[in-house]
Amino acid sequence: MDEQQLQNILKAIYDELNINQSDEEYNRYLEEKILKAYDYEKRKDIPIDEFISKIKELIPDFIEQYKRMKDNIAEVKQSQSTNFGVSICFELIDLFEITKQCNNNEEFIKLRDDYFKRLGYDARFQDFDYIFPGLKDISYEETIKIYNNILNDVDCITPEWVGKMRCIIDTRKPLIIDNNINMDIFNFEYLDKLANFARRHNMKLRMHNIIWHKDFRPLLENASREQIYLFLDTYMSELSNRYSDVFYSIDVLNEIASDTSDKILRDSKWKDKLGEDYYINILKLAKKNFPNIDLYYNEYGEERPEKRKNIIEIIKNIQKVENEEGIVLLDGIGIQSHYSTMTTDASIKEAYGDYSKTGKKLQITELDVSNDGEQHEYNYQTNRVFRTVLDCATTYGVQLFNVWGISSKISWKSGRIDNYLDVNNNVSNYSQKIVDTYSKKKKFTKQNESNHTIDNSEKTNTQSGIHM
Repeated sequence: MDEQQLQNILKAIYDELNINQSDEEYNRYLEEKILKAYDYEKRKDIPIDEFISKIKELIPDFIEQYKRMKDNIAEVKQSQSTNFGVSICFELIDLFEITKQCNNNEEFIKLRDDYFKRLGYDARFQDFDYIFPGLKDISYEETIKIYNNILNDVDCITPEWVGKMRCIIDTRKPLIIDNNINMDIFNFEYLDKLANFARRHNMKLRMHNIIWHKDFRPLLENASREQIYLFLDTYMSELSNRYSDVFYSIDVLNEIASDTSDKILRDSKWKDKLGEDYYINILKLAKKNFPNIDLYYNEYGEERPEKRKNIIEIIKNIQKVENEEGIVLLDGIGIQSHYSTMTTDASIKEAYGDYSKTGKKLQITELDVSNDGEQHEYNYQTNRVFRTVLDCATTYGVQLFNVWGISSKISWKSGRIDNYLDVNNNVSNYSQKIVDTYSKKKKFTKQNESNHTIDNSEKTNTQSGIHM
């Protein structure tokens, strides 16, 4: 069967089922379903009549699924409690300020390069590559475009590095002085940049994170168990004093589950020094220091059943203590959602379904979709994953939808990832519906426009059919 035969078959089926071809998103979703059948036909070389029968078998289920998804999205769009978020680095915020000193790209490049050279001398950044690819060669125009998009769409920002302990704790200084925590070890310079940016632009800050297995600081190596807990208590108290007004939620625990089925907890120095129940005690300290802020356990790999089993076992252990002591230690689960074009719909839906059964709040915290590294104006598989996550989010009452990285260029997987903005720093084809559904700023803007303006936008016909 060639493409023309396929187009003729599809047209006949569309006509027979009275499918609305003016809904572009509907057609994309339908096309993906049919392309699966088409790929199957090519592999198996099945007869045309069998192929037509298979498509007709798929479509009614598709129509039901799509209607449910559209209804859920429409309901969430009416809510004023949702938030759209992105992760952001302090360097980009500094670059926003640098643009204000410039009139053109030439001036900007000079100041940009001087800025990164100075940063290279900071001792906190000597042992890891802290600058996301794409930042060092960003242009004046790109920086301004990113800034404007963020101001238009974003309700909540998450620090990519500067909320991590390695960027705050000065390991060159002693931990203890006169039996007290040495307050000189704390340096909040970079986290302050994000907090102040959020305050200036009516955003909230999602704190990422308190405990991470890679961030057991060297100055804790020779400390006793009691001293480490005293340090953590002091650290959280300092964070609370500085940022409680702007914190939206906090990743108290980050990536503590084992990746293998032979153990539940990941091996880490936190566990070695503090014991198997360390995460319970840390949550108790967090509840003491952040009594009015939602506390989260943030984790990746949820789409893999063996990893998810470990994560849920940790949640159950926390809930057991909560029930025994009559307290709430953990408010929610952060679902990182680092997927690829190979991630199946079924694995995503199973993960979100299993998490919802815990009764904890859910946040999408780090969504991005890895691709094959080639530039695509539109990729069906990428769109499929984004839409499936949006479907899960609206089905299970997710209130925060956060993507990881600013654009396809400025990300931990630069050039091989799709997230908020595309390579031209426009809102990507894949994230536009997420922004429209979750961004509180967008909702208020549209509400104000409808109250004060007349919509004279012209209706346009969308082209339907399979694009091979």
